[in-house]
Amino acid sequence: MFNINLKKFAININFSIFKIIGLNYFVYLFFIFINIKNIIREKNLNILNNIFKKLKINFKKNFFFIDISAIDNISGENNCFGLIREIFFKNVYLSKFIFTDSSKNDCIDLGANIGIFSLLASKFFNNVYSIEPQIKYIDCYKKLMSDNHVTNAFLINGYLYNSNEFDNDYANLIDFNKLVKKESLKDIFLKIDIEGSEFALFQDINLNKVSAISMEVHQNNGNLQNILEKLMIYDFDYVLCNSLGEVVSNHNLATYLYGSKKHSSILLLK
Repeated sequence: MFNINLKKFAININFSIFKIIGLNYFVYLFFIFINIKNIIREKNLNILNNIFKKLKINFKKNFFFIDISAIDNISGENNCFGLIREIFFKNVYLSKFIFTDSSKNDCIDLGANIGIFSLLASKFFNNVYSIEPQIKYIDCYKKLMSDNHVTNAFLINGYLYNSNEFDNDYANLIDFNKLVKKESLKDIFLKIDIEGSEFALFQDINLNKVSAISMEVHQNNGNLQNILEKLMIYDFDYVLCNSLGEVVSNHNLATYLYGSKKHSSILLLK
Protein backbone atom coordinates (compact mmCIF):
# COMPACT_ATOMS: atom_id res chain seq x y z
CA MET A 1 0.00 0.00 0.00
CA PHE A 2 2.86 2.38 0.79
CA ASN A 3 4.34 1.80 -2.66
CA ILE A 4 1.00 2.59 -4.30
CA ASN A 5 0.63 5.84 -2.34
CA LEU A 6 4.20 6.76 -3.21
CA LYS A 7 3.46 6.25 -6.90
CA LYS A 8 0.37 8.44 -6.65
CA PHE A 9 2.43 11.10 -4.92
CA ALA A 10 5.10 10.94 -7.64
CA ILE A 11 2.50 11.38 -10.39
CA ASN A 12 1.26 14.54 -8.72
CA ILE A 13 4.71 16.16 -8.58
CA ASN A 14 5.97 15.09 -12.00
CA PHE A 15 8.18 17.74 -13.61
CA SER A 16 5.89 17.78 -16.66
CA ILE A 17 3.58 19.89 -14.50
CA PHE A 18 6.16 22.69 -14.81
CA LYS A 19 5.28 22.96 -18.51
CA ILE A 20 1.62 23.35 -17.57
CA ILE A 21 1.76 25.97 -14.79
CA GLY A 22 5.24 27.43 -15.21
CA LEU A 23 6.93 28.92 -12.15
CA ASN A 24 3.83 28.17 -10.08
CA TYR A 25 5.13 24.60 -10.11
CA PHE A 26 7.69 25.58 -7.47
CA VAL A 27 4.99 27.21 -5.34
CA TYR A 28 3.07 23.94 -5.67
CA LEU A 29 6.10 21.89 -4.57
CA PHE A 30 6.74 24.22 -1.63
CA PHE A 31 3.21 23.80 -0.31
CA ILE A 32 3.48 20.04 -0.70
CA PHE A 33 6.72 20.11 1.29
CA ILE A 34 5.35 22.17 4.19
CA ASN A 35 2.19 20.04 4.33
CA ILE A 36 3.84 16.66 3.85
CA LYS A 37 2.86 15.36 7.31
CA ASN A 38 -0.80 16.14 6.70
CA ILE A 39 -0.64 14.60 3.21
CA ILE A 40 0.82 11.38 4.59
CA ARG A 41 -1.74 11.26 7.39
CA GLU A 42 -4.74 12.01 5.17
CA LYS A 43 -3.41 9.97 2.19
CA ASN A 44 -4.57 12.61 -0.29
CA LEU A 45 -3.66 16.07 -1.59
CA ASN A 46 -6.91 17.82 -0.69
CA ILE A 47 -5.05 20.13 1.67
CA LEU A 48 -3.49 21.73 -1.43
CA ASN A 49 -6.81 22.83 -2.91
CA ASN A 50 -6.44 26.36 -1.52
CA ILE A 51 -2.92 27.06 -2.84
CA PHE A 52 -3.95 29.10 -5.85
CA LYS A 53 -6.78 31.59 -6.16
CA LYS A 54 -6.29 31.86 -9.92
CA LEU A 55 -4.18 29.87 -12.34
CA LYS A 56 -2.95 30.23 -15.91
CA ILE A 57 -2.44 26.92 -17.69
CA ASN A 58 -0.49 26.02 -20.80
CA PHE A 59 -1.56 22.58 -22.01
CA LYS A 60 0.00 21.46 -25.28
CA LYS A 61 0.30 25.12 -26.35
CA ASN A 62 -3.34 25.83 -25.55
CA PHE A 63 -3.81 28.49 -22.90
CA PHE A 64 -6.45 28.54 -20.17
CA PHE A 65 -7.35 30.81 -17.26
CA ILE A 66 -9.16 29.38 -14.26
CA ASP A 67 -10.44 31.53 -11.40
CA ILE A 68 -10.24 28.76 -8.82
CA SER A 69 -11.47 30.80 -5.86
CA ALA A 70 -14.51 32.12 -7.73
CA ILE A 71 -15.44 28.67 -9.07
CA ASP A 72 -15.23 27.13 -5.59
CA ASN A 73 -17.35 29.95 -4.17
CA ILE A 74 -20.02 29.43 -6.83
CA SER A 75 -20.17 25.65 -6.38
CA GLY A 76 -19.92 25.77 -2.61
CA GLU A 77 -17.23 23.10 -2.85
CA ASN A 78 -13.45 23.11 -2.67
CA ASN A 79 -12.46 20.83 -5.52
CA CYS A 80 -11.61 23.00 -8.52
CA PHE A 81 -7.85 22.56 -8.10
CA GLY A 82 -8.35 18.84 -7.52
CA LEU A 83 -10.05 18.61 -10.91
CA ILE A 84 -7.25 20.63 -12.48
CA ARG A 85 -4.74 18.11 -11.12
CA GLU A 86 -6.77 15.20 -12.46
CA ILE A 87 -7.58 16.59 -15.90
CA PHE A 88 -4.53 18.73 -16.71
CA PHE A 89 -1.68 17.45 -14.54
CA LYS A 90 -2.50 13.74 -14.80
CA ASN A 91 -4.32 14.06 -18.13
CA VAL A 92 -6.49 11.08 -17.26
CA TYR A 93 -8.92 11.36 -20.18
CA LEU A 94 -6.69 12.10 -23.19
CA SER A 95 -3.33 10.49 -22.39
CA LYS A 96 -4.08 7.10 -23.96
CA PHE A 97 -4.94 8.46 -27.41
CA ILE A 98 -3.23 9.83 -30.49
CA PHE A 99 -5.39 12.24 -32.49
CA THR A 100 -4.71 12.60 -36.20
CA ASP A 101 -7.09 15.57 -36.52
CA SER A 102 -9.24 16.08 -33.43
CA SER A 103 -10.83 19.22 -34.90
CA LYS A 104 -13.02 16.88 -36.97
CA ASN A 105 -14.29 15.07 -33.88
CA ASP A 106 -17.23 16.15 -31.75
CA CYS A 107 -17.02 15.54 -28.00
CA ILE A 108 -19.67 14.54 -25.50
CA ASP A 109 -18.74 15.05 -21.87
CA LEU A 110 -21.01 12.91 -19.70
CA GLY A 111 -20.67 14.06 -16.11
CA ALA A 112 -19.21 17.48 -16.83
CA ASN A 113 -19.21 18.66 -13.21
CA ILE A 114 -17.96 22.29 -13.16
CA GLY A 115 -16.68 21.97 -16.72
CA ILE A 116 -12.90 21.53 -16.45
CA PHE A 117 -12.69 18.71 -19.00
CA SER A 118 -15.18 20.45 -21.29
CA LEU A 119 -12.94 23.51 -21.18
CA LEU A 120 -9.93 21.43 -22.18
CA ALA A 121 -11.94 19.63 -24.85
CA SER A 122 -13.10 22.90 -26.39
CA LYS A 123 -9.56 23.52 -27.65
CA PHE A 124 -9.20 20.08 -29.23
CA PHE A 125 -12.57 19.12 -30.65
CA ASN A 126 -15.07 20.61 -33.08
CA ASN A 127 -17.98 21.01 -30.66
CA VAL A 128 -18.38 19.91 -27.05
CA TYR A 129 -21.72 18.87 -25.56
CA SER A 130 -21.53 18.77 -21.78
CA ILE A 131 -24.13 16.88 -19.78
CA GLU A 132 -24.34 17.59 -16.07
CA PRO A 133 -27.39 17.07 -13.82
CA GLN A 134 -26.49 19.24 -10.84
CA ILE A 135 -27.80 22.79 -11.05
CA LYS A 136 -25.11 24.16 -8.73
CA TYR A 137 -22.47 23.65 -11.44
CA ILE A 138 -24.23 25.65 -14.16
CA ASP A 139 -22.76 29.03 -13.23
CA CYS A 140 -19.32 27.47 -12.69
CA TYR A 141 -19.43 26.11 -16.23
CA LYS A 142 -20.61 29.42 -17.66
CA LYS A 143 -17.83 31.33 -15.92
CA LEU A 144 -15.13 28.93 -17.12
CA MET A 145 -16.30 29.24 -20.72
CA SER A 146 -16.79 33.00 -20.54
CA ASP A 147 -13.36 33.62 -18.96
CA ASN A 148 -11.75 31.60 -21.76
CA HIS A 149 -13.90 32.96 -24.61
CA VAL A 150 -15.17 29.49 -25.49
CA THR A 151 -17.97 29.44 -28.06
CA ASN A 152 -18.06 25.76 -29.07
CA ALA A 153 -19.07 24.17 -25.74
CA PHE A 154 -22.73 23.71 -24.84
CA LEU A 155 -24.06 22.73 -21.41
CA ILE A 156 -27.12 20.49 -21.17
CA ASN A 157 -28.41 20.41 -17.61
CA GLY A 158 -30.03 17.02 -17.12
CA TYR A 159 -29.78 13.34 -16.35
CA LEU A 160 -29.31 10.62 -18.93
CA TYR A 161 -32.65 8.97 -19.61
CA ASN A 162 -31.34 5.51 -18.85
CA SER A 163 -29.35 6.59 -15.81
CA ASN A 164 -30.15 4.55 -12.72
CA GLU A 165 -29.82 7.57 -10.44
CA PHE A 166 -31.97 10.29 -12.00
CA ASP A 167 -33.64 12.74 -9.68
CA ASN A 168 -36.51 14.89 -10.91
CA ASP A 169 -35.48 17.61 -8.46
CA TYR A 170 -32.54 18.42 -10.73
CA ALA A 171 -33.30 18.73 -14.40
CA ASN A 172 -34.44 17.26 -17.70
CA LEU A 173 -34.03 13.66 -18.73
CA ILE A 174 -31.73 13.20 -21.73
CA ASP A 175 -31.63 10.32 -24.19
CA PHE A 176 -28.04 9.87 -25.38
CA ASN A 177 -29.01 8.27 -28.69
CA LYS A 178 -31.53 11.02 -29.49
CA LEU A 179 -28.98 13.71 -28.63
CA VAL A 180 -26.47 12.28 -31.11
CA LYS A 181 -29.13 12.17 -33.82
CA LYS A 182 -30.59 15.60 -33.07
CA GLU A 183 -27.22 17.38 -33.19
CA SER A 184 -25.98 15.31 -36.17
CA LEU A 185 -22.86 14.36 -34.22
CA LYS A 186 -20.22 12.12 -35.73
CA ASP A 187 -16.75 10.80 -34.96
CA ILE A 188 -17.52 11.37 -31.30
CA PHE A 189 -14.97 11.36 -28.51
CA LEU A 190 -17.05 10.23 -25.54
CA LYS A 191 -15.84 11.04 -22.03
CA ILE A 192 -17.80 9.41 -19.22
CA ASP A 193 -17.69 9.96 -15.47
CA ILE A 194 -21.22 9.42 -14.19
CA GLU A 195 -20.59 7.81 -10.82
CA GLY A 196 -21.70 4.27 -11.61
CA SER A 197 -24.52 5.05 -14.03
CA GLU A 198 -22.29 3.95 -16.91
CA PHE A 199 -23.62 0.41 -16.51
CA ALA A 200 -27.21 1.51 -17.13
CA LEU A 201 -26.06 3.71 -20.02
CA PHE A 202 -24.37 0.82 -21.80
CA GLN A 203 -27.51 -1.30 -21.76
CA ASP A 204 -29.04 0.72 -24.60
CA ILE A 205 -26.30 2.99 -25.94
CA ASN A 206 -25.77 3.17 -29.70
CA LEU A 207 -22.06 3.58 -30.45
CA ASN A 208 -22.30 3.83 -34.23
CA LYS A 209 -21.21 7.48 -34.23
CA VAL A 210 -18.67 7.10 -31.41
CA SER A 211 -14.99 6.82 -32.40
CA ALA A 212 -13.37 6.73 -28.96
CA ILE A 213 -14.35 6.39 -25.31
CA SER A 214 -12.53 7.56 -22.19
CA MET A 215 -14.30 6.68 -19.00
CA GLU A 216 -14.02 6.22 -15.27
CA VAL A 217 -15.36 2.86 -14.12
CA HIS A 218 -17.14 2.44 -10.77
CA GLN A 219 -17.16 -1.31 -10.44
CA ASN A 220 -19.24 -1.41 -7.27
CA ASN A 221 -22.22 -0.42 -9.42
CA GLY A 222 -22.17 -3.10 -12.10
CA ASN A 223 -20.43 -5.76 -14.13
CA LEU A 224 -17.59 -4.41 -16.26
CA GLN A 225 -17.79 -7.41 -18.56
CA ASN A 226 -21.15 -6.17 -19.88
CA ILE A 227 -19.52 -2.92 -21.02
CA LEU A 228 -16.61 -4.75 -22.62
CA GLU A 229 -18.97 -7.01 -24.55
CA LYS A 230 -20.85 -3.96 -25.87
CA LEU A 231 -17.55 -2.44 -27.03
CA MET A 232 -16.62 -5.61 -28.87
CA ILE A 233 -19.98 -5.63 -30.65
CA TYR A 234 -19.13 -2.18 -32.03
CA ASP A 235 -15.59 -3.23 -33.01
CA PHE A 236 -13.67 -1.31 -30.35
CA ASP A 237 -10.18 -2.02 -29.10
CA TYR A 238 -9.74 -1.12 -25.43
CA VAL A 239 -7.32 -1.01 -22.54
CA LEU A 240 -8.01 -1.01 -18.81
CA CYS A 241 -5.96 1.03 -16.35
CA ASN A 242 -5.75 1.36 -12.60
CA SER A 243 -5.86 4.67 -10.71
CA LEU A 244 -2.15 5.19 -11.45
CA GLY A 245 -2.72 5.01 -15.19
CA GLU A 246 -1.01 1.63 -15.44
CA VAL A 247 -2.45 -0.90 -17.89
CA VAL A 248 -3.95 -3.87 -16.04
CA SER A 249 -5.13 -7.25 -17.30
CA ASN A 250 -7.11 -8.03 -14.14
CA HIS A 251 -10.55 -6.47 -14.68
CA ASN A 252 -11.05 -6.09 -10.94
CA LEU A 253 -8.20 -3.57 -10.76
CA ALA A 254 -9.59 -1.29 -13.47
CA THR A 255 -10.50 2.29 -12.63
CA TYR A 256 -10.36 3.67 -16.18
CA LEU A 257 -11.37 2.28 -19.54
CA TYR A 258 -10.06 3.65 -22.83
CA GLY A 259 -11.42 2.48 -26.15
CA SER A 260 -11.04 3.32 -29.82
CA LYS A 261 -13.00 1.93 -32.74
CA LYS A 262 -10.86 -0.04 -35.16
CA HIS A 263 -9.89 2.03 -38.22
CA SER A 264 -10.85 5.21 -36.36
CA SER A 265 -8.90 8.44 -36.80
CA ILE A 266 -8.33 8.34 -33.02
CA LEU A 267 -5.62 5.85 -32.20
CA LEU A 268 -5.45 3.98 -28.90
CA LEU A 269 -2.13 3.65 -27.06
CA LYS A 270 -1.80 0.16 -25.62
